[in-house]
Amino acid sequence: MRLRSGPATNDELTRLIYGDAPPTAVLAVVMRQRDDYERAIEVLARKVADLKEQRRQERLARRYWLTRTITPQKVSQN
Repeated sequence: MRLRSGPATNDELTRLIYGDAPPTAVLAVVMRQRDDYERAIEVLARKVADLKEQRRQERLARRYWLTRTITPQKVSQN
């Protein structure tokens, strides 16, 4: 059985486990899937970190803008 790249489907895993595939082929598929999932988690973690940093920068920019644009004004006494 020739292994394709990318995550294995449940059908492929079933054929590997219950078919005549050698144990090394099953191990290779499982390891590849684990690597794919780990990579996906790393990508998501980087995206979350980037979003947090972007929001932090926006919050700092808003705070800076507020402190620079709001000036004390005299209250007129009529």
